[in-house]
Amino acid sequence: MFHLQEYFTVDQPTSTFLFRLCCLAASATLVGCGPSQATVGGSVSFAGTPVAKGEIVFTATDGSGSAVGASISNGQYAIKLLPGECIVTISDFPDVAPVQSTADLQRQAEANGNRPVPSQPFRNQITTETVGNNQTVILKAGSQKLDFALLPVGSK
Repeated sequence: MFHLQEYFTVDQPTSTFLFRLCCLAASATLVGCGPSQATVGGSVSFAGTPVAKGEIVFTATDGSGSAVGASISNGQYAIKLLPGECIVTISDFPDVAPVQSTADLQRQAEANGNRPVPSQPFRNQITTETVGNNQTVILKAGSQKLDFALLPVGSK
């Protein structure tokens, strides 16, 4: 049988030092000595109305890391990411009419004098040109609130 004590001896002060060093390293890891995070939340509105469904994306201006996004639901969002200067891009997801059966479409056409019923276009209200979109913000470590009040193109 192999006995470590025969080949390697550690005196009491050294073992105490090593134990304390290991405890310090473990506690530093648990506390989080790495980069701190920013917790950001707030509201998103377009022309004074909360954005029902959408996405908010934070992209670091220095090109470090990848873009980080979160869902917008009922005009609210919350996200955790690294602090720093970011460009914020907001998109909306408009409601789409439910799919109709062939029979429903036939009834609508007959009610419309057998002419095709025009479909409603799928259109996003928020674009890259929307006033207030693509803002540059500075995120700090800790919790903060950022609200975005977007306006149609041409508004001031």
